[in-house]
Amino acid sequence: PSDPLNKNISGFAQKGPFVPGSILTANELTDALEQTGKVYSAKLKNYEGEFDIQIKGTKERYFQMMVEGFFFNELQGKASNSKISLLSLVDIKTQSSINVNILTHRQYDRVKKLMTNGKTYKQAIKQSTIEIGKSFYFKEDDMKNLEPGKVKISDGDKNANILIAISAIMLYGRTEAEFSESLSKYSNDLADNGQIDNDNIKKEIADNSYTIHYNHGIHQIAMNIENYYKDKMNKDIKINDLAN
Repeated sequence: PSDPLNKNISGFAQKGPFVPGSILTANELTDALEQTGKVYSAKLKNYEGEFDIQIKGTKERYFQMMVEGFFFNELQGKASNSKISLLSLVDIKTQSSINVNILTHRQYDRVKKLMTNGKTYKQAIKQSTIEIGKSFYFKEDDMKNLEPGKVKISDGDKNANILIAISAIMLYGRTEAEFSESLSKYSNDLADNGQIDNDNIKKEIADNSYTIHYNHGIHQIAMNIENYYKDKMNKDIKINDLAN
């Protein structure tokens, strides 16, 4: 183990954005990615899901970031009716910021599996990101420059659009409780081999992708997000070309 490290980690917790007062927990992990029992916590600061958390005197480099709370439901254009939890894995030796979102949550178990099998943190993040993209019909070229822990939905670029699209596909037609269950099923399926093998999950992804694109009104989702940032944060953001 190296000398004790003090580090401030900042970022954004978003499904849609989690509401202020939601709890962000940093669980210290061993090199084998097992929890040590040492925990740090902070409350989200604003309606964008922003957080700062102080890590003090740790000799470990990996932390599980977990957010729990209510969030902005981008399909309905309002706050969620129940709480959900999302995860992200951070290497505090090399990172001082990390976001927690649907992509970081999706890849969490897969990253652990890949690292256990000898991949580095960076290799595991890159590989699992491409694998997630493929399961949602995105090409490798679409995903190769996307780092889930660096994306937020207000970025207004292609990576933000991918995050919004996958988020909406998973939430469509579900209550928040059903959404949490489907996240768990997906993550478990992906973890072992980087592919979705369950036919029901594959069909849901295909059906929801089609429905959102052609029937639900993809532009309404973009408008809901833009209105939320204007109303809650007085920020003018632009969700660009979500249909593409």
